[in-house]
Amino acid sequence: MTQAFGRPINGEISPTTPPTPQAPEAQFIEALDRLLDVEGVTSVRWEGYTPYFNDGDACEYGVNEASVSLDFGDEEGGEMDDGFYSEWDLYEFGEGDTWEERYRNRTHTVNGKDAAHVSKALKEFNKTLTGGQHNELLKRLFGDHAQVTATREGFDVEFYDHE
Repeated sequence: MTQAFGRPINGEISPTTPPTPQAPEAQFIEALDRLLDVEGVTSVRWEGYTPYFNDGDACEYGVNEASVSLDFGDEEGGEMDDGFYSEWDLYEFGEGDTWEERYRNRTHTVNGKDAAHVSKALKEFNKTLTGGQHNELLKRLFGDHAQVTATREGFDVEFYDHE
């Protein structure tokens, strides 16, 4: 029998998803610093927010994948033309007659420079960032609806308006 405060609970209880266990805070800054140590990476940016609508599911705080600015990138590079490159932006499609062939023959380049090492490091950081194990820390430090730009020197936070 299920109990609360030593008293029985009668009736049906809707199933709940247990919260994601939170990792030690030090693991987050260690992962961030590993990415910032990668040759060419000058800053890292991500957005964290609670969605306004989630197709009937609970609206819970989460974090989007990060993007990086590069010392060999363009100030207007990347998908958002803001100088920040996502994992996807670091791909350059190769030769081929089909989409699959072009994808298979892709390279990791930005402005003709090899960015494979950046792509690999960003992918690893995104596992830490978006896995949920640091959501409480990120929301507490930077707030909800925040765009965070991180460097070795600190963090710039701006309100992030999303749809």
